[in-house]
Amino acid sequence: MNLFDISVSKKSHILLISAIFLLGLLFRISYFDHITFGYDQARDIFMAKDIVQQDHVKILGPATQISGLNTGSLYWYLLVPAIYLGGGSVYAVKIFMILLNLLCIPLLYYITKKITKNSLISYVSIFIFAVSFDAVQYARWLANPTPNIFGSLLLFYSFWLLFNKKTKGIYLFLVAWPFAVQMEFFFTYFIFYFIIFLLLYRKEFKFQKKPLFISSFISMLFLSTFVLAELKYKFRGFLSLFRFIFSSEKPVHGNIFNQFLSLLSELISTVYFNIGGINHLLSGVFFIGLILFLIIRLRQAKQRNISLFLIFWIFTPIILYAFEKISVHYLVLGSLYGIILSTAICIVYFMTKFKSIRNIILLLCCLFIFVGNFILNNNYSKKGEVLFSVQDDMLLNKQIEVLNWIYKESGYKLFAINTVTNPLYMNTVWAYLFDWYGRQKYGYMPAWYGYPQDGVLGYDVKMGSIKYQIQYGAMNNPKGKLLFLIKEPSTGIPDIYYQGYSRYEDTRSKLIETKKFGNFIVEKRLIVNEKNFLIEDFTKTVMKK
Repeated sequence: MNLFDISVSKKSHILLISAIFLLGLLFRISYFDHITFGYDQARDIFMAKDIVQQDHVKILGPATQISGLNTGSLYWYLLVPAIYLGGGSVYAVKIFMILLNLLCIPLLYYITKKITKNSLISYVSIFIFAVSFDAVQYARWLANPTPNIFGSLLLFYSFWLLFNKKTKGIYLFLVAWPFAVQMEFFFTYFIFYFIIFLLLYRKEFKFQKKPLFISSFISMLFLSTFVLAELKYKFRGFLSLFRFIFSSEKPVHGNIFNQFLSLLSELISTVYFNIGGINHLLSGVFFIGLILFLIIRLRQAKQRNISLFLIFWIFTPIILYAFEKISVHYLVLGSLYGIILSTAICIVYFMTKFKSIRNIILLLCCLFIFVGNFILNNNYSKKGEVLFSVQDDMLLNKQIEVLNWIYKESGYKLFAINTVTNPLYMNTVWAYLFDWYGRQKYGYMPAWYGYPQDGVLGYDVKMGSIKYQIQYGAMNNPKGKLLFLIKEPSTGIPDIYYQGYSRYEDTRSKLIETKKFGNFIVEKRLIVNEKNFLIEDFTKTVMKK
């Protein structure tokens, strides 16, 4: 059965795509300054600034959740234009991420049209993506997996071409796959599917020298950082991956059956964050119905290829879940497209079955999806990137409130700071915030009066003003000056340390006032005892009952 299709003029097509693009933009810029800004975000911006300012070459990227294994460094290079043009602004980085995410709208339309040969399905697909809470969260999240919302779309299109025995799929895979691996290492698992396709259709592919050479060259360029890193660090990454795969540690959800249930649960959550948005149970029922819909369509010769490919698209992470020892939402990143496209096909299919009310069906379905995602976006985007953040309420707008209050309370004179952070003893976030926001707005920096930061990212940020000639880690004549103890949201920070910092500060400063900013706590103190932060003294104080 041919699905209902529409034909619009070129001008109307551009206007419709533009309107959906604008809708997507509005969803992504709501609560614009409510940005999750923790250690990972500060680290990445510091690294990108280092590339801009020091011309340092990076071959190791952000650490993965497998100790000793790192992603590629391409993400930091992607941030360079935003850092350079935005003067190090966190807002500039977010705008860049949003624009990269929005580029998926015309790309998704193009790919969907190529797969389905149907304009209406393509329009519905990009509408869902535009309002999708899941896609919005990826657009706003300043982290290395984020660009794979773009990379995974190219990767799956390469598999569609391979699925249809087109050699172009090989060329595209050789570019899209190493890009995806550079952003997030676990995307290496797609090589297994690629090998299977090559073996199945090896006689069907006919190579051309020029495109094969260009795509292979780009692939080797992307992968070269991994090779150089392995050679430099004596195959540390490979050995770490080997130990992870063959370790005796059990997967996070136990046996294979439970792992599969975990995957189903995450896919149902993906339906909820893209389609349902109102009820988890309804999302589960819809997901089961959607898979049955695709299975039933396997009987139809004209729809068999698309349905089989969409089932493959949705369930590709099944390999990961066989080894999964750490559960994170972005393991199913690419599956959201499979669910979106399947939903669009399902909507248009029922429009063809009930032609007399097809416009009502389309309107009600789009309205349901819009309302569900609008509610999710309105409820949760104000809390940052809740699908991915480790610390609750670790938001840039609250951090800036903290800085503004501290400078005001200091009387705009030199003051000292200490911080309670996750990870412990790493002042990276606040070094960046005071350097980027505090220095630019108020013209001077505080002195550091906490744990020595040698070797910690941000250690080279100069604290204090030129007037006082204060360097990081030192303060002339601190007695009688104000000290502000900044406590981050307590998630992930052992309570003994969270409370212990205040007890330690009691040994060298007097508490004047405590102020809360969301889940941030700031203690305004007066230094009464000239005493540098010594880990031995701190540990003794913390361990006191």
